[in-house]
Amino acid sequence: MSDAELQERRCEIAYLDEGEGEPIMLVHGFASTKSVNWVYPTWVSELKKNGRRVIALDNRGHGDSAKLYDSANSIPFRSWPAMSPR
Repeated sequence: MSDAELQERRCEIAYLDEGEGEPIMLVHGFASTKSVNWVYPTWVSELKKNGRRVIALDNRGHGDSAKLYDSANSIPFRSWPAMSPR
């Protein structure tokens, strides 16, 4: 899959970016959201209190991120540039 093709199939990802300091990225598990895993149980606020910049995202198809119901819009995992074997 070319970069141009990947760009055409891009998906909007919802995330929060709060606090200052060394960043930490929080990624939720299957069938969850950033709010359920990280905001409501107070992980985000606790990490911010401890001087961390917190970045938490909703994986595609979850929470506030775009839902790709048309299978033609799906990007197979093996095609994700950041995850491709080198």
